Amino acid sequence: MKHKHRTLQLNLEKILLLLIEKNQGPPLEISKGMASSMDCFVRNRNGLDQFTLAFLVLLATQQDSGDKDDNFISVSGPFKDLCSIDLGVRALQQLPSQDNCEKLLDRFFRVMDYAALHEPTVRYAHRSFWSRYGDCLASGKRSRLACISEELCDNGESVLGTAMPDNLEQWRSSFTGSKFRWETLGILFAIYGLAAMSFSDCGLFLESQPESLNDRKKYASHMERGVEACVLLCDNVDACNDVKVLLLHCALVLQGYCVQSGYLLWRRHGSLVAATTAMGLHREPESGYSNFPLQELRRRLFVATFVHDKIRATFMGRPPLLSRHYCNCALPLDLSDEDIMESEENLAIAKAKLDDNGWNQEGQVCSATRARAFMLSSLLRDEILEISLHPSRQPSEAIICELRSKCDEIYSQLPVSLRWKPERLASTSASSFYWQIFLHLEFLHSKFLLDKLRALCGQRDSQPLLDTARQLLDVILVLWKSRDCLWDYVQCDFDFLIATYGAPSAGVLAIELLKQSKSPATIKLKLPRSEVIQNLSVFICCLDWVRQTDSGFALCGRMRKIISHILDSILGPSPRVPSPPIPATSNIDFDIPPLVSGADDAEFLEWLDAIDWTKDPMMDLN
Repeated sequence: MKHKHRTLQLNLEKILLLLIEKNQGPPLEISKGMASSMDCFVRNRNGLDQFTLAFLVLLATQQDSGDKDDNFISVSGPFKDLCSIDLGVRALQQLPSQDNCEKLLDRFFRVMDYAALHEPTVRYAHRSFWSRYGDCLASGKRSRLACISEELCDNGESVLGTAMPDNLEQWRSSFTGSKFRWETLGILFAIYGLAAMSFSDCGLFLESQPESLNDRKKYASHMERGVEACVLLCDNVDACNDVKVLLLHCALVLQGYCVQSGYLLWRRHGSLVAATTAMGLHREPESGYSNFPLQELRRRLFVATFVHDKIRATFMGRPPLLSRHYCNCALPLDLSDEDIMESEENLAIAKAKLDDNGWNQEGQVCSATRARAFMLSSLLRDEILEISLHPSRQPSEAIICELRSKCDEIYSQLPVSLRWKPERLASTSASSFYWQIFLHLEFLHSKFLLDKLRALCGQRDSQPLLDTARQLLDVILVLWKSRDCLWDYVQCDFDFLIATYGAPSAGVLAIELLKQSKSPATIKLKLPRSEVIQNLSVFICCLDWVRQTDSGFALCGRMRKIISHILDSILGPSPRVPSPPIPATSNIDFDIPPLVSGADDAEFLEWLDAIDWTKDPMMDLN
């Protein structure tokens, strides 16, 4: 007990004297016979605010069982630096072992596809981090972690300018090796977390982890806390750079896997867009880029932000934060990560293989190929959102038909290697087949949104909407039936695909079936009843397959209850039970009363039509 009290005194004296030394000029001589820490505390309390006092007591009471020779971080910076270094230590303690990090990195680049993450640069940063700090991290001693944290904090104080470096090596050496930064570590944290989400919960990797990390959600959330710490540490510097924008993008993607909706996601998305526009990534410089590799990487980073903005806006029914009207960033060329690092001579050869639109003519598909395709889809989606989210202006039939034709035209002009055909599964790789389906769903969903907009604008013919909804559901079921061979790729995003593409289409079909079953004499639309009922039944199995560790688990569970209830009503009508009408503006009550006939039936169908099949009813942003 005496030893513990003495340690508290010495630690508190260190902090207080450090502050006094900073605020009062020359260093003070510290001796073992100095006044007690409480006396020192009392003498200087008037110069300290409440937060500082509370934090000093917290730090002074910290014990380090792993490093008894050094009970506290030895630093000489201001109080803000003390906070930053302590937060940095906590972030470093979140890191997995070097062996696990290497497995996660390999897994990420094998099954995931993020064009904004340049694989050679990321691997270079990973190697430089572990070669420089691996021994200190392996020791687990707080004092050694503090040394790493202090160095990264010092490196973070140097601003990475927005000026274009002469070459790629000069650029990446500015945030790796001896100049390693929190931005870089945060990106690695995010990669480790995203890779963990691609594992099966019963796989060897997660089963070998301690109980607190033995499922994908726990592991990813653990890494996300490391990412959050790195973002906070980067925010200590009032400046932005390419690497920080990339960190914010990776943090947002990882957070989306951990929690599918919520205000924090919106705030993080807003920070990403603000950083992107602050860096000027949305506009090409008038004089062009002098460094080709960085030109391509910046274009890829902007594309990743723009595409994510449209996906989130569509999913949540909110206005996008980036508009095509204010952006003139060109598409990245269809070149691999290795191509853009080649010498000028080899790079010229690679460019010569591209067509006039920048597509590779040899059928090769890389991350940039898919990024270009998703960007074209997102530019179209921006136009659709512009007319569908307008509060008062109703789009004309001509505008909707024009956009629908444009959607078909863009998709038909994509390289053959990106267009999906069901029969190609046996002749193409699982990765290519999965991304073909994903891209096909994106374009189909754009047509679905246009068809639904036309139906909502008073057009009596809803047949195109039903036809597109059937196509969307059919593709989702192909994905479900092919899940065994696509396992590595589909399990990460399956709940997202179900909620984004499957739920709206299944909802439209289920409601139309219900209407036709209640009023068979007024049927005007063609809908193969038996086929749709079978497909909806299989879709319920898809919803059952979503795991508790998926961020969309709750949303898919609610969808299952609604569609199951509708099918039960169609196949085995319940007796009439009077019930009060359900207002369209209320939260969805998923213990839905038995479907009724008569006057109440019309009100219930109206309520079903008003359901936003993707919005989380617990989230109120108004």
